[in-house]
Amino acid sequence: MRFRLSRIDSGRRMEYEIVGLGRGAFEAIPKDDQAEFVAELGLGSDFPILGTLVDAVFRVLFSQRLEAMRQHMREEGQNLKKIIESGRQPPQIADTVANPT
Repeated sequence: MRFRLSRIDSGRRMEYEIVGLGRGAFEAIPKDDQAEFVAELGLGSDFPILGTLVDAVFRVLFSQRLEAMRQHMREEGQNLKKIIESGRQPPQIADTVANPT
């Protein structure tokens, strides 16, 4: 899959396109002294009539793959929440490669 960053609202929202498949966004919404982190994912076609047909076929053919993607997003959201709430920085990729544990 190829992703293309389509819009950034500094410090608040980032939108991206999944080339040929859909779009998504990440947003931090201030709530009192905290922030709510929202991830959005929209798959499918934008074409008015043909898009609806393509989306229906896509849903039938790839239902297991779509559910796996939903599960992955849930898990990544939970991992990100733990990292943010802990206040610790995650290990850098370079550190992990240089010093495998």
